Amino acid sequence: MKKIPTLLIAASAVLSMAACSGRTSEHSNDTAEPAANMSETDDSSSNSETGSYVTPDEEGLAQGLVGDTMRTAWFDFTVNSVLDCGSEYEGYTCAAGNKLLLLNLTIVNTYEETNPMGEGDFMLIWGSEDNDHAFPVQNASIQADSVLPDEYDMQPGDEVTGDLLFEVPASINDYGFYYFEIDNEETVHDSFVVYFASGFDRIAAVSSETITGVPGDVMSTYWFDFTVTNVSLCAEYNGSVPSEGKTFLEVDLTLKNTISSAVPMYKSDFDVEWDATDSYEIPFYVSADGTEVTENSFHLEEGSTLPVVMVFKVDEGYDTYTIYFDETFADGSTGNVYEVILSPERQ
Repeated sequence: MKKIPTLLIAASAVLSMAACSGRTSEHSNDTAEPAANMSETDDSSSNSETGSYVTPDEEGLAQGLVGDTMRTAWFDFTVNSVLDCGSEYEGYTCAAGNKLLLLNLTIVNTYEETNPMGEGDFMLIWGSEDNDHAFPVQNASIQADSVLPDEYDMQPGDEVTGDLLFEVPASINDYGFYYFEIDNEETVHDSFVVYFASGFDRIAAVSSETITGVPGDVMSTYWFDFTVTNVSLCAEYNGSVPSEGKTFLEVDLTLKNTISSAVPMYKSDFDVEWDATDSYEIPFYVSADGTEVTENSFHLEEGSTLPVVMVFKVDEGYDTYTIYFDETFADGSTGNVYEVILSPERQ
């Protein structure tokens, strides 16, 4: 079957796009549910090291993340990374209020015939309105050999890796990279979407590591850097006294926004643990830049560095405590865990 990219059909499918924004703490009650069908195993060969593919569910929708290999009827494709280029890339400048996203992808022709490929095969979608989408910038406008041609043929078994450049609104951070199976009769079959968030340097497949530091170390998360600048135990805080067997742990941090948009922060983003039974507490008091945070959330504005004070009610009698930040994404996937070992002194 020949593939025909049809904007009308593709735009009508936008309404089924799953939400992909925000983030939650691992210990928070509002952690997003994982996206369905994030990986399935196929016994046939693949360009991926694991032989694992994302295939459509019963409703004909396949959902993946950066680094996942999506298996369509004609080819496999993998979004390897995403680069936020700002307003200019290799001779192409976007309109005011927009930004450029460079997606690197690998495509493998798994069909027994020649596959005609083109810049209209893939699109970015970010909302539910008819114009909330973008096709790649045409190759002729970009002075870069890495950008895929506007049209090319892939022979059976061929593999190609290259870039696609998209011009999108600068105010949007969450996207779906879509491919729709459409035949000669313009019938839509299965749909494939790779979710990602923009605003970062290069986004590769999400890692899953535990990164350990001590006060003074800069901990670089997906959205921001944080540094513990001071830590102490105290028997009283702002007139409050802990219950028997408890004490207050004050942790002073510096947060630095490292992406190109504001970062929503939550009181539950950080927690402190102190023994092997997984005892933990989220802060009961938070102040940002000297002002108490009375709601559950506050914002770390683009380009800003913010001093933050967090106070936790913890068990007495421990020499060390650990403060944690867990990368948890809106689709339920998890990234790195950041832990800072604290050895506080009592005031």
